Amino acid sequence: MISRAAYSYCLKLRYAGFIESWGYGTIKIVDNCIKQGLPEPDFVEENGVMTVTFYKDKWNQENLRKLGLNVRQVKAVMYVKKNGKITNSDYQELNDVSERTALRDLEALIKKEVLMKKGEKRRPIINWVMADKWRIWRISGG
Repeated sequence: MISRAAYSYCLKLRYAGFIESWGYGTIKIVDNCIKQGLPEPDFVEENGVMTVTFYKDKWNQENLRKLGLNVRQVKAVMYVKKNGKITNSDYQELNDVSERTALRDLEALIKKEVLMKKGEKRRPIINWVMADKWRIWRISGG
């Protein structure tokens, strides 16, 4: 059963146009964030309370550290935000590490859905670019 305060809050969201019926408000919120060029918000439900966190820039250093990224990986993400992509060679030069360490760190960023590969293995250069988790989720229907 929903509490009276939660119900009251939901009614306010409905009157504001974010909820048309139960279950569609979160989708509308995310769609509006994307339309405005903002990152997707985080939705967390704990003990019947829904918390929505909006971000001006989800991939800032503080949030990246919360994901458990090391200093090199954070530096690489900042590089990708500025330059649009990073190669293994760029990563090695940026962090003064071996090719193997660079590859390990970049693969870890893929597992955390921060970066994704762009390019083919047969090509001499593979680029890593920012992953857009929400759009990947929407396309796969997840």
